[in-house]
Amino acid sequence: KSDEQRELLGKIEDSWRSLKSLLDGLTDIASIDAATIVPKRTEVELSNLLRRLVDEISITARRKSLVIRTDVNFCVVLTDATLLSRILRNVLSNAVKFTPPQGRIDISLDQAGEQPVVTISDTGVGVPTDKHMAIFEDYVQLGNPGRRRDKGLGLGLSIVKRLCELLDIEMEFQSAPGLGTRFTFRLPPNDADISSLSDDVADHTPLRKCLLVIHPEKSMCDDISRVLSEWQCEV
Repeated sequence: KSDEQRELLGKIEDSWRSLKSLLDGLTDIASIDAATIVPKRTEVELSNLLRRLVDEISITARRKSLVIRTDVNFCVVLTDATLLSRILRNVLSNAVKFTPPQGRIDISLDQAGEQPVVTISDTGVGVPTDKHMAIFEDYVQLGNPGRRRDKGLGLGLSIVKRLCELLDIEMEFQSAPGLGTRFTFRLPPNDADISSLSDDVADHTPLRKCLLVIHPEKSMCDDISRVLSEWQCEV
């Protein structure tokens, strides 16, 4: 009820959010490296997925007076929707976080022949050329010598790199100080051979449980609930 108690509660909440973020990142990295994450590829309509992700960041972007421009058209690709969402969500989150107020974020979806290409660019502070490799390593953060929690923990881009390798996505990174940053993701061609994926799906045994999903982020609740529903669970 007192100001002192509210201040203490705020510090406790900041601490557990920081720890949760760290544990989530460590769990993701450990799972990928141990090959316990197996992509479940389905047909995914990319324009809808991108629009949902834009909706997620829109409130934070408006608070910084950022302009978000999208140029996306209907495109279906065979991939793991949850893992692809994690890749794009991490990059978009960084774009919002490191783009100064009044800046701009551009998101486009094109096709190079049969290959879908997603591009995310911003007018942020940019990354020096000699740091382009380092930022994809674990716990590396530029411009955050004090390790401020609101700047993340330096795991986001290392997870992006690992998930791109897992999903056979070609990633290109371009950035320079004062010129912003551009990520380009080239997904596997739509005519890729999917015969090897059929057995994985067919061998999956339905879970058939009644489950309650609790998570502070609605997008994560939706992703988890969708997967569980596919496993014939009552969520």
